[in-house]
Amino acid sequence: MKTSFIHAAKTALLLLLVTGLFTACSNSTSSEEEEQEPVAIRLKLDNQTVLERNNETSTTTGSLTLTNGSTSTFTVLFVDESGTEFTLDPEEHSIVVSGGSSVVTFTNINSDTAPFSFDATATSEGQATFQIVMNHVGAPEFTASNLPVVVNSAN
Repeated sequence: MKTSFIHAAKTALLLLLVTGLFTACSNSTSSEEEEQEPVAIRLKLDNQTVLERNNETSTTTGSLTLTNGSTSTFTVLFVDESGTEFTLDPEEHSIVVSGGSSVVTFTNINSDTAPFSFDATATSEGQATFQIVMNHVGAPEFTASNLPVVVNSAN
């Protein structure tokens, strides 16, 4: 009788462990969210796309076009490989906007709320390029380079 009780206890324990293993495995695959990976970036002004850079195809369409002396606020959205726009979690991600200093300055870079945004102030007529780097927990994860900015005269 003692052997059958021990055998039954071992069998029950084994069944519990196997059931727990299958449950843990099925929960880990179904409840995990896949994080979207950016392949492109879109800059919008008043909800209209003015510039898009696709890193997969190395193509850029549009430009930041400003009038000398003006300031505009641009929204930064990321695009996944299926063409879907998305925003990033501001607790883990941030953006850095740099370059173009010969014709424009970038200020009020907002990485505190999604979608991210920045102000561009035209300082002199001409053309230049700039870049936007998306950081994930402080490390660069996505870079959109050679983005064109054009500043026209105020006349």
